[in-house]
Amino acid sequence: MDVHWGARSNFAIRIEKIAQSFNMHYFIAPIYNLSPLQEGLPNRQFGVAILSKYPVLKAENLEITRLSTQVANPKPELSQAVDS
Repeated sequence: MDVHWGARSNFAIRIEKIAQSFNMHYFIAPIYNLSPLQEGLPNRQFGVAILSKYPVLKAENLEITRLSTQVANPKPELSQAVDS
């Protein structure tokens, strides 16, 4: 799921609109947390989203070692995840 990522999602939080449509709750676990394309805009994030009919009382996005698909010649490193 992408958040403010690019034009294909109109830089929106698509999961938020989906959750509202179905009267559900959600949590986003970003894998990438990158600077915005323009200063003053929110960070661009891409990752996994969870929809739930129950409120999400607590959720945590743990950092794991991975290879980036966003940089040339990647080396194993911790993800750029953020806590929610």
